[in-house]
Amino acid sequence: MAGPQLVLGTVPETLPIGGIDFLSVGSLVFSAVAALGYGLVTLLVGTFLVTRREGPLREIDATVQAEPLRSLGWGLVAMMVLIAGYLLVGVTVGLLVELGAPPQVNGLLLLAILVGLLILLVATAAGRFVVGSFLVRRLSDGPPNRWLALGGGVALLGVAGFLPVLSLAGPVATVLALGGVVGRALDDAGVRLWDDYVAHRLERVDSQLWNQ
Repeated sequence: MAGPQLVLGTVPETLPIGGIDFLSVGSLVFSAVAALGYGLVTLLVGTFLVTRREGPLREIDATVQAEPLRSLGWGLVAMMVLIAGYLLVGVTVGLLVELGAPPQVNGLLLLAILVGLLILLVATAAGRFVVGSFLVRRLSDGPPNRWLALGGGVALLGVAGFLPVLSLAGPVATVLALGGVVGRALDDAGVRLWDDYVAHRLERVDSQLWNQ
């Protein structure tokens, strides 16, 4: 009895063995491992922020909680500035190389990439903290535990990253935190783009969140 004929030079798109598509399973495992690694890095950065930069971190949290739309707007502006900065550095390095500059100038592009990644990592960790702090306050009456807020935010948004619609929550949290940094910096510099009511509300939220 003749079996199924194989055509040389062709490879099936999937290799189902025992009813299991191993290519799909492998892709899922790779995604899970990558998400776990990214979550661990974010957790390490968040741990540094909680232990070494607790004051600025809670200021960012209070800023985002008091003015989420303002923080979102400034976060989008900051992201556009980062992208424009990347393009500007890339074009500048390319022009310098064309004009005969030594290849070492490519290090400027690498430096810009590293600085941008560092900024995004810090903003991502702060965003996870803000989300965790928000949820912990909804589930408890007292001030949120900082470690619970950080761990809960990292875990929750890590799981949400696998869901079709909720996967956008992570990038949104990062943009919010980045906007919180910009907004707080503007306030510290005396640039007031909001009214006194919102400023007093920020102080009240900050006091309610963190005063024991």
